[in-house]
Formats: sequence, structure tokens, C-alpha cells
Amino acid sequence: MPEEEVLPMVDSGATSAVVTAVRELDGAQEGPGLLALTPMEDAWSSEMVLPGVVTERQEVSVSSGGWQYLLRCLDPVPPGWPRSRSHKAPLVVKRLVMAVGMRPPARVAQKGWLLLSCPQERERIAELVLTPGGRHFLNHALHAHRARFSPDFGAELRCLLSRSGVSSPEVLFGPEALMQVYGLRKARYIDVLTKAPVSLTGGPLRVIASDEFEHFCADRTRLLEDSRHHVVSDGLAFVSFDTARAFKRHRGSWRDRNDLSMMQALERRYRWRLHLASLVGRMLP
Repeated sequence: MPEEEVLPMVDSGATSAVVTAVRELDGAQEGPGLLALTPMEDAWSSEMVLPGVVTERQEVSVSSGGWQYLLRCLDPVPPGWPRSRSHKAPLVVKRLVMAVGMRPPARVAQKGWLLLSCPQERERIAELVLTPGGRHFLNHALHAHRARFSPDFGAELRCLLSRSGVSSPEVLFGPEALMQVYGLRKARYIDVLTKAPVSLTGGPLRVIASDEFEHFCADRTRLLEDSRHHVVSDGLAFVSFDTARAFKRHRGSWRDRNDLSMMQALERRYRWRLHLASLVGRMLP
């Protein structure tokens, strides 16, 4: 697929459909990529953008572990796609104009294209590959270790919220829950930040108190509403890795310092330091 010129985007407010395809450059296939089809209507007197024109293109890197996690999210995938990668590899993301009402292609089309037509699936993949927090989670989380902690942590969290009469869009899970999401260690309790005051009595759910917000180095409104402070996993929002790190640095307890050591070891791929910090964490009160 030859490289297209990036053109200005006409903003229609319509949601995008993400399509995966095999990237081609000068006739050579270079691995899977993502195409985002954006349904559009031309506003009166606006510059016309023809269907099929690429309006945005970016390239992201995906680690071998992140690639396997992404494949599970995309399953089923075309048979020609590699099931594993031995090293970090690029993933091309493109956004194309598609006329409103245009009939979408089959899920698996020519040249390995894979259409994500379900809105929930589309949003989940976009959150993983198009946001900094999502890419960090995709590339650095110990996905296999996380699955061993709890095969379906997301379902457990939804069940806890349901029992407390709280819906998932109302809460942002805190740094303690994030440690388990990244596969670093099991959460000792489930900490949440809420948009409206709620009363949670008993159980593992704990609302982060107002006097703890100073540890986040961000005000309450920005923390809850700005997606740059979030990472989304299984449709649930958690504080981002950097936001959790700022919280732990500011609070500075012995357990926080050990968590910070684990977080740094995770990013730098120091498995021995990660294992050592995990052992130390088990001995802390």
C-alpha cells in the first residue's frame, strides 16, 4: 500500500471504526497495521475530503508481550498474522475517510484486513494503541503474571462495584488496584476515587480520602476527568502509571518505596530487581 499524503481532517464528531490491515510499502508486506475508518458528512461550504483518503498516520511500537495481549483482544485474527514476535515491532495506525452509510467490508477482508465494527471493541483497541497510558500498559504490563493473579480481575471489580451500588463510569481505580492490573503484585485492597460522594461499608473497596488527594499532585477534577491521568483495562478506568508513581513518591511510605522499585524495574526490564522487590513486599506490614 503506497504511502498517502496526510490531509487536514474535517471534524464531524462521528465515531471512528478501527480496521487492522497488513501494511504494504512498495509492494512488500511489513506486518499488521491499524486503519481507522471515520464516517463523515461534509458541512456546508466545507472543503470536501473524498472517501478512502488517509487523513492521519502514526506508528507505535508494541513489545512481544504486548503483541500477544493485543491479539487476544482482537481474536479472531486472520490466519496469516504472526502469533508471537520475538522483539518490539512497529504497528502502523491510519485514519481514513468513509462516507456515512457506506456498507462496511467483511470482518476479514482482502490482504488480511480485519474490521472492528463493534463500538465497544473499537474503543477498547483505540484506548490501547492510541493513548500514552494504553501503550505503556500494553508494552510494560506483565500480562501473563496478571492473569495468574486473577483470571478475570475486571469481572471481580465490576461485581464489587455492583454490590456497593456504584457503576463503573462513576469511579477511577487507584494506585493499589493498578499494581495488580500491571501484574506487579496482588492488591491488598481496592482503592477508588469517585466523582460523587459515596459510602462504601465493609468489603475490600476503599474510597480514597480527600486528604490523600494532595499525594496525586493533581486536583480532583482534573484527575477524574482528564484521560491523560487514566489507563483503561477491560473497560475500567485506573489511574495511569505515571500518576500512581507521583502518588507513591509523594506519600513515601516503606511500601510505596518498594512499589516504586518494582515499577522502575518493570520499565527497565530488570527481572531480578522485580523479583527481589516482590519478596521484600511480602515481608512488609
